[in-house]
Amino acid sequence: MLKRKFLLFPFLIFFAAFAIDKLPFALGLQDYFLNTFSFLNYDHKAELKAELKEYLKRPDRRKTLVLFGNSRTMPFNNEQIERDHPDWILFNFSVPGGVSDYFLRYMEEFEAEDIRPDYIYFAVTPQAFNARPATVMDEVMLNGLTPGFVLRHADRYSLDDLSNYVAKQVFWTYQYRLSMRNVARRMRNDSLEAKQFREFYEFTEKSLNESRGSVFFTIGGRSPTDSESMARQAQDIWRGFFTPFTLSQEQLYFTEECLRIAQAMGVPARLVWPRVSPQLRALKEGRSPDEGPEGENIATPGSASELTTGSAPGPTVREMWQPALEELALKYGPPMLDMNYGAGFGCDRYYDASHLAGDCFDEFSDYLIGNIEVGR
Repeated sequence: MLKRKFLLFPFLIFFAAFAIDKLPFALGLQDYFLNTFSFLNYDHKAELKAELKEYLKRPDRRKTLVLFGNSRTMPFNNEQIERDHPDWILFNFSVPGGVSDYFLRYMEEFEAEDIRPDYIYFAVTPQAFNARPATVMDEVMLNGLTPGFVLRHADRYSLDDLSNYVAKQVFWTYQYRLSMRNVARRMRNDSLEAKQFREFYEFTEKSLNESRGSVFFTIGGRSPTDSESMARQAQDIWRGFFTPFTLSQEQLYFTEECLRIAQAMGVPARLVWPRVSPQLRALKEGRSPDEGPEGENIATPGSASELTTGSAPGPTVREMWQPALEELALKYGPPMLDMNYGAGFGCDRYYDASHLAGDCFDEFSDYLIGNIEVGR
């Protein structure tokens, strides 16, 4: 009997650790240690889907545009859309770090629940298609994918991805990296920093609810001629997300599945490549991922460029990524909208090297809806 009780000991340790892990959240201490509340954007999208489903039943509804994207497609101004495009309404499913497996999660739900908007855009970016970036981001998988989706598509994820998903879903302090140093800092000055965190949390929550997924901000941007800091940012992004660069076959698969489902449902859909700064565009177009931002060769042993061209750098990120996405787009519909190297979009102001300024988003919405209406 004693031996059997001893076998229960590991389970008791696990459940005790599980309970202690949830204690900071149960006590409402999140404002003192969370470094992000991007989960708020993800949680809201389930509510937005329900809102969209009900809106589509209305006999007096407007034409409905759904946008799947990332932080580059979040700050749309609904008042401007309603004023300049009164026939249209935007439901914005963009989330920080949004990539194609997250898009597919909702496209599968749209198909299962027969949710058919009038048009869908999928915003795609090269860094979301890098299979082995130096900086790994897991917030989409953790916050944006259901266990059922991960299980259905488990063959598309590595064992490390799956074990990380399970561990961080079970232990939240591991996921959110509780730091006592952060807690101590936010307790200073009558918890001023914690109160500021809560204010911004509530502002974001209110914006998401009122603006159907968008978080509009009016911060003006900088001209690309203000190049010194923008160039530094572009180089940091290059190091973190493009060196090395291997085109992810899994993200290509998820993107194709999104387009296939839209086509099967009879919903017009299109890929769009949101604009980034000239400094970052120059790196994507002019440098191989086997080169550093200053042009030094950093090819790794066994890389494609080393195997095929010796010490010469291999193809650029644009050369590897854009043809593959254009081929997918044409297989299921109209060409991908290229806001970086194509024509038709003029605003050239930026919040940072990777994001358009908030004051470009009126033109952005005109660009998206205009391309639908002219049927290009």
